[in-house]
Amino acid sequence: MEVQIVKEEQQVVNNPPNIGREITELEKSLRRIISSLVVTGSKDIDREPPIDIYEDGDKVIVLFDMPGVRKEQIKLRIGMNYIEVNVEPTAYIATGKPVLLERFSNYKLHRRVELPFNVKLDDVKAYYKDGVLQVHLTKLPGYNTAEVAIE
Repeated sequence: MEVQIVKEEQQVVNNPPNIGREITELEKSLRRIISSLVVTGSKDIDREPPIDIYEDGDKVIVLFDMPGVRKEQIKLRIGMNYIEVNVEPTAYIATGKPVLLERFSNYKLHRRVELPFNVKLDDVKAYYKDGVLQVHLTKLPGYNTAEVAIE
C-alpha cells in the first residue's frame, strides 16, 4: 500500500484583513444606528430601566435605575413570583425650540422581572431616592428547587 502526501501551495496575501479595524467600524455603525433610534424614538415604545438584583439568604434587593423620574410617577406591582414597574412619562414643557435629545424620564418605562422564588407579599418595602428605586423582598420559606433522580 502506497500513501501519497499532497502539499497544497500556500497563497501569500499582501493585505491581510484587519479584524480589529473591521470590528471597530462595525461598532461605530451600530452606535450611529442606535443613537438615531434613541433621538428619534417613539414615545409609544416602552424603555426598560436597568436593574441590579442582590440576594442575601432569604432577603433580596432589586434596584431599578430611573433618573429624572418622580416618585409619584412610579407604579410598582409585586406578584407571588414577579416584580413589575411602570412609569408614565412626564408632561413635556415646550420651549419653542427643537429637541435634539430627551431625558430618560420623558419616555414610558416598563420592566417585569420573573423571580425564581415566591415572595412574602406582606413583607415588601420600597424606597425611591436619587433616581434609584429599591425594592426589598423576602423569599417565602419552603419554596425551593430540588434535583430529582430519573429512574
